Amino acid sequence: MEASASILDLASEAFALDSPTADRLEYFVNETLSRHAQGASMLRVVCNEMHGDESEFKPILRRDFHANQASADTATPFYSHGMLQAHDVLAMPINQRLRAQPGQAVESYAGDLLGEEALLASSLYRDCFQPSGFQDAWMSVRVIDADYSFGLIAPQRTGAARLSNSEINTLSTLGRITGALWMDVAQRPVKTADHLLEAHGLPETQVKVLKFALTGLSEKWIARRIDRSPHTVHNHLRELYRRFNVSSRAELIALSLGRFKTPSVNPKQT
Repeated sequence: MEASASILDLASEAFALDSPTADRLEYFVNETLSRHAQGASMLRVVCNEMHGDESEFKPILRRDFHANQASADTATPFYSHGMLQAHDVLAMPINQRLRAQPGQAVESYAGDLLGEEALLASSLYRDCFQPSGFQDAWMSVRVIDADYSFGLIAPQRTGAARLSNSEINTLSTLGRITGALWMDVAQRPVKTADHLLEAHGLPETQVKVLKFALTGLSEKWIARRIDRSPHTVHNHLRELYRRFNVSSRAELIALSLGRFKTPSVNPKQT
């Protein structure tokens, strides 16, 4: 089964050849950052139901779900074993439906690059995602299935039917496009923190707290990464909220998206 021509045509129009335009890439980065919390919330519920505790959890900011937990790169969130299990619980029925019709995987990956309205109207969303109860097509594709699509290229590992050469080529092209997207998304928190440091002269410890906070780490885990107490981290976060006139991490992220005007702040405090 070949992928739907309409979906692939839309993707081709949105992204000429292999390179998305700067404004188009910026749009998808901003949409992904502003809406990743919904996918994180769903996974958090499943994770808590499975483990009955407050398992350490990170929101999803990139496709690499198996990021190195020892990484010193503050732009690379790391994920608990419980969170990976929760992701698998949600992803499995969707990917079973995708693997039943290999061409759907190509549609899915193309749909990853489209506006939500086009995807909601597609047979892909109706057949593969809607049965799992998703109301947000962007979240369901971007958060749940993107990490699995390339598994269909290796049927010996997945048990899926083999893709045609044209489908494999299409997945490869789309993968290069989304790779640029996810790299930008992963780097955005650090870029935001560096910008705020340059503009407002934040103390070094607050810069570290801000970078880790924007990648989704809890106060407890930020404290471990910067060798400070959770109480100290909490106080630094409160000071960052005060400096930038926000009340949550979502609003801190929104500063980088240009949805809040960064206010004038007091001179550097140490």
